[in-house]
Amino acid sequence: MKANVSLLLCVLALCAAGARGDTPANCSFEDLVGTWVFQVSEGGKDRSVNCSDMGPVVKSVTVHLEKLSVAADEVGNSGFFTLIYNQGFEVVLSGYKWFGFFKYSQHGSEVVSYCDQTLPGWVHDVLGNNWACFTGKKLSALPPRKHTPLPSDPR
Repeated sequence: MKANVSLLLCVLALCAAGARGDTPANCSFEDLVGTWVFQVSEGGKDRSVNCSDMGPVVKSVTVHLEKLSVAADEVGNSGFFTLIYNQGFEVVLSGYKWFGFFKYSQHGSEVVSYCDQTLPGWVHDVLGNNWACFTGKKLSALPPRKHTPLPSDPR
């Protein structure tokens, strides 16, 4: 029994070591603060929704992200937001959770982060129902940020 548990732990450690979950985007809290417009697809989906094919935009939501991690909408609702490392963010507002990764492009070893835009992300109510897709764009444009990530661990 102990040998099986040890073997299982070794296998899990090897799998975790080989996992690459990070995006190369490199954006800051200061980049995130400001007014964003979220373009939202049709809702009513389940958690298996494929946001790589977002479909038509059916509504826009304007969100103000302020210092001290306060989120507010245009009708006075307030909530909060969190920067997820330097790669994306979550907003909880008006009974919904929004998660998006910052947009980026990669050409060889050079990465360009577009910290005023998101890749297609996910939105759902706080109970985990009514899933949809969205893209976000900050109203005040930021210049693209070029950088070269550190080489990956050769393990």
